[in-house]
Amino acid sequence: MTCENIMLPLHQAITNIPSNDKDFTLSIAKSYLDIQGEEGLATVISLWDDLGIKGCLTAERTEIVRAFTTLRILLSKDQSITQEEQDIVLTAFTQEFERRAAQKRKKRAGSSLEDVTDFILGYYNIKRANAPIHFQADIEVDNWVKTKDGWLIGILSSLTKQLFLLVKTAKSSANGVYFL
Repeated sequence: MTCENIMLPLHQAITNIPSNDKDFTLSIAKSYLDIQGEEGLATVISLWDDLGIKGCLTAERTEIVRAFTTLRILLSKDQSITQEEQDIVLTAFTQEFERRAAQKRKKRAGSSLEDVTDFILGYYNIKRANAPIHFQADIEVDNWVKTKDGWLIGILSSLTKQLFLLVKTAKSSANGVYFL
């Protein structure tokens, strides 16, 4: 019963949750920029997060309700399982679902800023790197944009305290890269 009626449906429910928020945001973000141009940039960045979070959480809720309901019905049909045992199984199922869904949320959050940056650069046909590049062993730049006069602008999506400390301690002329 555990594998067939608990673990497999749990795995399927988690699989059905989007791994990124692009699915919910691309067409809306494009429409904003088409209509508002550069004035829509702040809205696009804000919407990207809001729509992505709302869309993904709605998908999570749909999956947990569907899987929980199916399991509850299955458990209630088994006369050998007491009400307390059913409650224990259902709460354990919900806790495991939430643990796994939280892992997907972390992954989505980490890529959201990179995704919206990549979308905006692509929208304006700005050439950029296809993948993050390490220009110094401890600093990862998500996108490089080369200006007409040959300067490289590094776009770092992961702006954390640790990153600021790394940048602060990096050599200012490492590989011809300067920090402002």
